[in-house]
Amino acid sequence: MSRTEYKNWRKAVFERDNYACQHPGCDKRGGWMNADHIKPWAYYPELRYDVNNGRTLCVEHHRLTFKDVFKHRKIGSPCEIRTHDLCLEGAAS
Repeated sequence: MSRTEYKNWRKAVFERDNYACQHPGCDKRGGWMNADHIKPWAYYPELRYDVNNGRTLCVEHHRLTFKDVFKHRKIGSPCEIRTHDLCLEGAAS
């Protein structure tokens, strides 16, 4: 992972989302936010630095998503994902 590339990706995600949590109904803006990969980093290396595979989440909503990332698994090809709806919300097919 290129540290510079990752920092640029995070900044682009935050700026696109206007530093606001993208979880439906959440109005948190600024402060401590996380740039979240919609499709997991480990399973989609080709999407790691794609801004369209990122979203800004507040700490609370990122924690919910992060817990569910462990439910991801590959089944055949392409990846089939079984996880909480929050992880896939807004993800491109």
